[in-house]
Amino acid sequence: MRLFLRFLALLLALLLIVLVVNTFRLTPHQLISVPPAAPISIPDSAIQRLAGAIRIPTVSYTDHSLTNTAQFDKFLAYIQTAFPLIHQRLKRETFNKYGLLLEWKGRNTNLKPMLLMGHYDLVPVIQGTQKMWKCPPFGGIIAGDFLYGRGILDDKMSVIALLESTEYLLRTNFQPERTLFLAFGPDVSSSGREAQTIAAALKNETFHSTIFWTKVASLKQKA
Repeated sequence: MRLFLRFLALLLALLLIVLVVNTFRLTPHQLISVPPAAPISIPDSAIQRLAGAIRIPTVSYTDHSLTNTAQFDKFLAYIQTAFPLIHQRLKRETFNKYGLLLEWKGRNTNLKPMLLMGHYDLVPVIQGTQKMWKCPPFGGIIAGDFLYGRGILDDKMSVIALLESTEYLLRTNFQPERTLFLAFGPDVSSSGREAQTIAAALKNETFHSTIFWTKVASLKQKA
């Protein structure tokens, strides 16, 4: 037994040495020579659009029969109205009706495309906790410098931020150097099946032959 403990201690010591050596050998990949983008002011209209998205209770359940898909229809119709240039100029694909993929063609088709992701579904509010909320979970209430509601941080903010940025750039007639894909899932909070469907389509060479495989893997892991 004592011999086994010594052997185990030796293995742990070797593991610690390997971890320390690899830590110091790690090369940082931060972009330190890239100048920061010029700051832009956020218009009140952008805040209102985010608040409007928060007010749509796109709650997904593990038991799909409990999911009110009418709210998903409402959300997709909402972003189509709120971001008209995106839906006019970008290629739009849907997967099982609620998984959304937008393709923004780049100037240089020899470059591999980039994939940007988010999900617009939400986890349910635990029954009996409604009184504990400072504001209604789907109220989208703006009070002072704060916007309250389920999805502000996870993850409608990411979805709306990507849409706002893309719409803004389209208004300036900007075209990216490389093709961009925007992928938005409707069930990441419950099962992630639609994210897997989008990932499979991106991986399919008939859809696009030069996709960022690491980004596809990231999407599948998120699911």
